[in-house]
Amino acid sequence: MSNYWQIEIEIANLNNPSSHLDQNMTSDGDDTALPFGETEDTRDIISQILFEYFPCEGVVLAEETFKEFKRISKSDKIKAFFSQLPNLDDVKKTILENISDTIDINLSVSQIEEKDWSEEWKKQWQPTKISQKIVICPTWREYNAKDKEIVINLNPGMAFGTGTHATTQLCVRAMEEFMPKNAELADIGCGSGILAICGIKLGAKKAVAIDNDPITIPIAIDNATLNNVDDKIKFFTATSNALLGNTYDFICANILHNVLDEIMGELKQLLKPNGQLVLSGILDEKKQIVLNAIERENLKLEKNLTEGNWVGLIVKK
Repeated sequence: MSNYWQIEIEIANLNNPSSHLDQNMTSDGDDTALPFGETEDTRDIISQILFEYFPCEGVVLAEETFKEFKRISKSDKIKAFFSQLPNLDDVKKTILENISDTIDINLSVSQIEEKDWSEEWKKQWQPTKISQKIVICPTWREYNAKDKEIVINLNPGMAFGTGTHATTQLCVRAMEEFMPKNAELADIGCGSGILAICGIKLGAKKAVAIDNDPITIPIAIDNATLNNVDDKIKFFTATSNALLGNTYDFICANILHNVLDEIMGELKQLLKPNGQLVLSGILDEKKQIVLNAIERENLKLEKNLTEGNWVGLIVKK
């Protein structure tokens, strides 16, 4: 078997440098509070960065130890796996640019023998209802739709996005509430193709879906084919500026807050006069950066959706 590189990422609180996320439980198995507030969203952001900016082939977000049916320890060190080792300074810099200013990270690297970790996560992924209508079902599971449910079959492969993350749910909720029937839809940063597929299933007449990572496009096309909507979605590798000259009734942009800030002007140009845009992938503490970009481009905020510490913003011209 070939060897893989494993990068361990430990998160530390700058307000309390001695704290970290390796925790022991109390003697009765009770989960003690994390040393600095919410960290699940921080780990999600880090995971997304590793997949989006680096040749990451798998991530483990947490590991737990149990004894006599009680959890006695939990390590929240992130483990990321690579067939080619990226530059550690680049990894750290990119992560820190996108997470809380009160958090620092420490990286360590080792070589490990290749394992079937790329398949292990599938065992835990069950069919999940992510909105009033949409149920995401992995291709290796079976699900019988209930009244008015729309089942999306999905195999994310190496593309970011199982469809069950809060940021995806916010986009789907926004589509259900705001997207007009027979809309022309654009999905910016499409990953596994889930949002474009949901859009067609919810009534859009056609969609274009782009991602700057060429690995995602064949996966997204396969998922569209699985759901019998491949004839209505055009997938290709690109960034938002490649679509300039076209306009859309509804746009989904589920990407990092700093990218949304950078491309807000392009997103505005892509909207039809009465078009609407849902912006997701935004932690609550980073929301103001995106709100400033919305104001800068003279866009109108219509609604603020939340799911945990994640924010979805619906805007129009």
